[in-house]
Amino acid sequence: MLRDPVSRARSHFDMLVARGYEPQPDFDTVIDDDLADRLVRSYVRLGFYADALERYLDCFGADQCSFLLYDDLRADPVAFMAAIYEFLGVDPTFVPAVETEHNVTAVPKSDRIARMTRRSSPVKSALKAVTPARWRSAAKQRVGEWNRRPRTAISPATRARLLAVYTDDIDRTEQILGRDLSAWRTP
Repeated sequence: MLRDPVSRARSHFDMLVARGYEPQPDFDTVIDDDLADRLVRSYVRLGFYADALERYLDCFGADQCSFLLYDDLRADPVAFMAAIYEFLGVDPTFVPAVETEHNVTAVPKSDRIARMTRRSSPVKSALKAVTPARWRSAAKQRVGEWNRRPRTAISPATRARLLAVYTDDIDRTEQILGRDLSAWRTP
């Protein structure tokens, strides 16, 4: 599954901030550093798809590969899954439950609270022994929602800089997939 490379970079950044692995909380600063380091870090580097797609096609052939777009998943998850089932040769009429969004990355308001919910501790172990799993899960979810900072938009300047970096690769990816990726080029 492929995602607009600029949005993918931002989502990757947000995930690492949320998990406590990215100490710099400002996406623009990190991207400036990433581009200055000649794409050594993965935020930008992992958004180049064309070479990887060509390698997959060379190794496995087009009939063994299915390249899907994140945009299609967001637009119609049931149809997206039906396309996967069809490709795999399983019952494409099966309709999965798609009401709940899973793995939602959110940058925390408080790193301390986020760490407390992620890491084990003697207090958490003691509570685990006397608290039903569904209560613990519900409490963790509520704390996570309360501690979620609203996502900020990618600045137009950073989006433009990244689009300039990705333009040729988006063109190649579009040709390989035979899909219109003009939405990815939107400033």
